[in-house]
Order: sequence, then C-alpha cells, then structure tokens
Amino acid sequence: MANEAMNDPSANRPARQAPARVVALLAGGASSRMGGRDKALARLAGARLVDHALARLGPQADRLVISGPHDYGTGLPCVPDSAEGPRGPVAGIFSLWRWVEANAAEARGFFTAPVDGPFAPPDLVARLAEAGGPAIAADPQGSHPVFAYWTCAALAQAWPAAKDAPSLSLKALAATCGARAVVWPEEGFFLNVNTPDDLERAAKHLL
Repeated sequence: MANEAMNDPSANRPARQAPARVVALLAGGASSRMGGRDKALARLAGARLVDHALARLGPQADRLVISGPHDYGTGLPCVPDSAEGPRGPVAGIFSLWRWVEANAAEARGFFTAPVDGPFAPPDLVARLAEAGGPAIAADPQGSHPVFAYWTCAALAQAWPAAKDAPSLSLKALAATCGARAVVWPEEGFFLNVNTPDDLERAAKHLL
C-alpha cells in the first residue's frame, strides 16, 4: 500500500482549496417603511444594524462587500446598483455578479444577507455552501431569499431574460436559478428590521 501511495501522483499534490467565500451585505433599499431613515443606521442595543450584521457575517467570510452606495465608515468595497436591468433587490444581485466576476472570479459565486438582518445564523455560509449550488435560507415561517448563495454561472444564464423584465422578485430569481431551500428548524435567525415595530421586536429578541 505504501508503494502504491508513493506511485500515486496525486499523493503529493496540495489539498484543493475551497472557493473564496464572498459575502455581500444588501444595503441598497429605500427604507420607506422606516420613514425614509436608513435602516443600516438604526440602533439596536446601542449598535447600528449594519454593525450587528457585519459582526455576524464577518467571521464567515473571506471577503466582505456592501451592495449599495455607502460603506458606513467600514472601509469595505461598495457595489452600487447598475442602471441596466430590473430594479429592486435583484439589481443588487446582478451588480454583485459582475463585481465578483471582475474582482473575485475564483469565488464562483457569493453569499448575501440583508443589512437589516441582525441575527444571521453562525453557520449561514457553511450550510448554504453545502447545497452545492444556488441556495436560499428557510425556516418554519417560510423562505428568506435575501439570505442566499448565488452562483455566477446561474446568474449568467438568468440575465438574458431578466435584463428586460420591468420587475423581478428575489424569490422569482432564485427559482429561475434553481436555488434549493436550506432549512433552519429554529425561528428568529432571519428576522428583518423593516419598521420601527420590527426594531422593537428585535430588541426583545436580544433579551
């Protein structure tokens, strides 16, 4: 067996590295349900929502980027929405696709989470990656396509039809990409802070 191992050319190859984990924080929304106040700057337990989200996502990422026009003083790269293609959250997804292909092609795709999601699970990236392709998070309350893994290959296939669509939801784009649902049995990880009432709920969640 030892001689077989010595004659195996793969025995001395370095272990294949996993693709880089690019995690993007979606922060391009209008925050209309927060009275026009930028949700990223809303305070929860003394810290901004953007800081809560980054604290959860940072340990899971090799590279962090912000999908939106502001870096909120973090120094992270910002990827603004492109003027081409559908509006809304999917605009950020397609802009991130182009950014990853230009700046982190070795990643093959990217993970997303919202700036107003302060409780992302610590195994979000690991479990979405295990799906082996496009994937969205889900829990007993339903699916949460803002918490997702998007592959560049799937987005490239979706783009020709999507670019002329007047509107397209994240859920519809995920379905087009063939995304699988990855289910967390616990509730609360995917709470979004869209309104002042949601902010109060999030504060109670911390207790």
